[in-house]
Amino acid sequence: MSYKWYSKNREYSYGDYNKDIKKYFNEDSGKWVSRLNNIVIDEKYIRYEFSYWDEREIEKIFGYDLVERIGRFLFVLYKKGIEVERRRDNRWVYVESSKVCCGILGSRYIEIIAELKNLDIINIKYEKGKFGKKKELYELNDGFFNEKCERRIVWIRNSRLNRFLDKLYSGELKVGNDRDEFIYWEIESCKNVDVVSNSDGIGVLLKRRLNGKIELDWEKRDWDFISNKERKKVERGWDDKRRSDYLFNGRLSFDLLKIELDELKRGGFSFDGFGRDNKSGRYVNIIINKEKEFRSVIKLDGENVVDVDMVNGYVSLFYRLLKGIKNVKKGESKFDDYIKKIVGDIDVSDFLNKYEMCFEGNERIDFYKYLGIELGVIDKNIGEVNRKYMKGLILYLINGERGDGMRKRYLNNQFSYDEIMEKIFCKGGYEVIEKIKNSDIDFKLRGENYYGYERFKNMSRVLMSMEVLIMRGIWKKFIERKIFYISLYDGMLIKKSDLGIVNILIDSELEGLNSCISFKSK
Repeated sequence: MSYKWYSKNREYSYGDYNKDIKKYFNEDSGKWVSRLNNIVIDEKYIRYEFSYWDEREIEKIFGYDLVERIGRFLFVLYKKGIEVERRRDNRWVYVESSKVCCGILGSRYIEIIAELKNLDIINIKYEKGKFGKKKELYELNDGFFNEKCERRIVWIRNSRLNRFLDKLYSGELKVGNDRDEFIYWEIESCKNVDVVSNSDGIGVLLKRRLNGKIELDWEKRDWDFISNKERKKVERGWDDKRRSDYLFNGRLSFDLLKIELDELKRGGFSFDGFGRDNKSGRYVNIIINKEKEFRSVIKLDGENVVDVDMVNGYVSLFYRLLKGIKNVKKGESKFDDYIKKIVGDIDVSDFLNKYEMCFEGNERIDFYKYLGIELGVIDKNIGEVNRKYMKGLILYLINGERGDGMRKRYLNNQFSYDEIMEKIFCKGGYEVIEKIKNSDIDFKLRGENYYGYERFKNMSRVLMSMEVLIMRGIWKKFIERKIFYISLYDGMLIKKSDLGIVNILIDSELEGLNSCISFKSK
């Protein structure tokens, strides 16, 4: 039997005037006051009310004036928990205390959070952050994610909470004091997005995703480069409960996507919905962090969408990086000048010559398949799985830490770390990777720089920074022509009818040194 919701109708709304007492009703506090700053409330921010612990329970313990605030806080933990669980198999989330927790819950936020913990509504743990600082993580009670827990949408009417959310997201949508044109155009694009699907259709998409994940996990058992943690994860298996939970959580994620789009169209910006990643400067939006399969039910400006993305993205960016080291003259590019300052006079001709057929000219060979065939990993007549192994290996070698890599053997114990690095990246490419991973780098990027042990992350950050530079050049041309798009890191979703002009604009941007970068549509 499903939960039967009680009526939320209240006798008075914000701004109602009582002639007898000559006062206005303040819906924030539930009291009559002599004056209000605003008479009308814009309903544009969303939260859930959960049957597991509904508003009546919140009001009984915390009072009327905290119902909206605590409701939004629980929704933050719920939404973030669903997103985190897909990546880490847990629901521990970080919410900045002094800024977000205080803004949502008010000045008594420390006391409120402590009481929520005492009530077993949330759990709290601490982990070590950078420079020894403690980081507080929150986990919402499992009951909120249970299939028996009903959820209903509530539009926030607390004026102070709405003002805080307006201030929070308007600040996050800027770079310094300047408006970020790319974020704002994506917001306009997403305001024109609709999702068109029924429950059965989403079920089919999620089952397809699950089957692909199970198959890939099975293949990963034989991958020699994955960590012990990852190996335990793939060897865990998929019993009926885990499959059922995965499909259920996928449906919750789809429901959140629809809610975020509705919120956006009414003028609200979803938390963590739009912005730039603090480490790489990559752009994020409300679609990129949802299941990839949902893109097939998206309509942009009433049309089906096409996915246009970079071919062999990470490796083509690395190839472009080495082209800059070899060919760019001082003063032609600040980015390339800085890279050359770091790596010095390393000769990278061996890598460029070896893989020219993969990244230059009109008829290009797929890098991962080419390398897989050369190393005997891929039979050119066999399917995609071995290509996935090669792609995973390349990403591990580029992004990984040398000490971890040295502890492994590769390709059926044929190669040591040094041998596989030089075999794949040649002497010059390997030296560049090591030099970047062991240098103090300051690109004036968003976020902190890496020092000591963490410097190995420099390599991925450099490539992602180059990716952002290239994508911004492409997207700027789209914005100038009012072409809607939804960014996907090294690609974008566009309207099917725009594909022709999009290809022309991409080609016009990728000239000269950047011609080694190419895109495909699917």
